[in-house]
Amino acid sequence: MESKDKKILTRKEAADFLSVSLTTLKAWTDQQLLTAYKLGGRVYYKEKEIMKALKAF
Repeated sequence: MESKDKKILTRKEAADFLSVSLTTLKAWTDQQLLTAYKLGGRVYYKEKEIMKALKAF
């Protein structure tokens, strides 16, 4: 399921990757700075999209 271009991160992994709290990650998602994907009651982020969002800043 996981390849170099399609790495999926949990909320915790995404927050750790960005060195922010889960609260900040949720705020950024609510502000549509990041896109979250829900599957089975869980929230995931695509690493590629996080990297793209970082470059936009």
